[in-house]
Amino acid sequence: RDTQRADETLDDETIETVPLDLTGDDVEQVQKDLENALSADGGVSAVVISLGTTAFPTQKWKDGNTPQAIDRDAVTTIAKACSNVE
Repeated sequence: RDTQRADETLDDETIETVPLDLTGDDVEQVQKDLENALSADGGVSAVVISLGTTAFPTQKWKDGNTPQAIDRDAVTTIAKACSNVE
């Protein structure tokens, strides 16, 4: 998704958007990146996840952008990272 578009849509300087590459194999690095973002600036009151892919096989599924990788694996990675933040 597009963080610049999210920033423009939300139009709120108190909201920080954080881009993450959730399609890679390095789950630990994604978790570290997300944990760093969540623990910065005095805490987080909410996490909004905006991701997805097409429901049926298309060219958009290339490079690991499949429903399994995005809808299950990426959301699980985000949830685990959020649960590790104190």
